[in-house]
Amino acid sequence: MKKIFIIVFLFLATPCLYSQIQFSDTVFNKNIASLQLYRSGFALSNPIIQLGTSEQLTLSFDEFGTESNFYNYTITHCNSDWKASDYLKNEYVEPYTNEPINDVLYSNNTLTDYVHYEISFPNDNVKILKSGNYILSVYSNDENEPVFTKKFYVMESSTISIAANVKQATDLADKLQKQEVDLVLGRKNITNTSKLKLFIQQNGRVDNMVSLTPSSSNSEQIFYDYDRENVFDGGSEFRAFDLKSVRYKLDHVQILEQRDNGHHAFLWADKQRRYQAYESLTDLN
Repeated sequence: MKKIFIIVFLFLATPCLYSQIQFSDTVFNKNIASLQLYRSGFALSNPIIQLGTSEQLTLSFDEFGTESNFYNYTITHCNSDWKASDYLKNEYVEPYTNEPINDVLYSNNTLTDYVHYEISFPNDNVKILKSGNYILSVYSNDENEPVFTKKFYVMESSTISIAANVKQATDLADKLQKQEVDLVLGRKNITNTSKLKLFIQQNGRVDNMVSLTPSSSNSEQIFYDYDRENVFDGGSEFRAFDLKSVRYKLDHVQILEQRDNGHHAFLWADKQRRYQAYESLTDLN
């Protein structure tokens, strides 16, 4: 079964006073494509940086067409439920609350024309002052009418220890198909567990993300030890194929065709591997 990658976020809930909008990863403009947000230098990473360090996030996206548009970006601090917190913007970002996206490139010798945009932040004009959940909004004229919104996270160095144990499901019915994630938190600096929120994501997915409350605790540790609430389907390894070239058929590619709307690759069909021995192949993951 495929190993689970865990992201655990701890946030103190604060009341939402002026906005009931629940933000999400959403693209509102159909011409926007190839949207990515990741820790700079690590293109396959989740959008997480540590407060007070030199770490940056890189935002990149494409827009179909030949003309560039003038875009700005801004960030919004959110509660654990992804609604805007009651902080004023100048309390969590300085010296400016928005900035233009000036790094623009135009496509060349492509079947489809597009414009590429890119920006890295925090920077000298946008410095983040608080940890927590954030929404990045990119807009043209009106901040309240973004072309897309994207979640990211700013963590803060803490003395709280987190120990995670990934194992086969305890329940016998799920033992061969699912994985269980048990957690133990060091209680140092945690005085009010009622404001402690813990989320577990499987490989960055949000569709099956779970939120847990402690199952038990003592004077030194907080335990999240369940049999069903913290269980995930094991899943399968992704099947590999090679599309580095559109001129030559590489690994696992059966047919290459060029059509009006671009290049199309048709893959060789894989044999079913159900009930066979587990096989692990090295890839970029």
